[in-house]
Amino acid sequence: MNNHLHGALPRTLDRHGNRKRGEDALAAELTAILRGVIDRNKRKVVAGGFRVNFDRFVAHVDDDPALARRVLTAAKFTPSTEGDWIYRRGCWELEDVFDLDTLVDVVDFHRPI
Repeated sequence: MNNHLHGALPRTLDRHGNRKRGEDALAAELTAILRGVIDRNKRKVVAGGFRVNFDRFVAHVDDDPALARRVLTAAKFTPSTEGDWIYRRGCWELEDVFDLDTLVDVVDFHRPI
């Protein structure tokens, strides 16, 4: 799991009660979203797991490969030889059960233009 008190995510609020917009908060929120998708789709996880194309994932997280690697690694995905990142055996496309455009809204909140 994680090392936070009672499994909670790191605080994403500053001392004034406003939501933080730092890189740690962004990575934590994106990871929580991916872990939620995996936890809701136990049948597909047991039947082989998920795969996601790294280039498509990078395009949805503000063209930041370092952030994409950080989020995928924290969500327990591993790189494969075909340029995809896989969770377990990587039999199912992550995009079959989840719209990656959801990640764009989170990134836009934490990295306003």
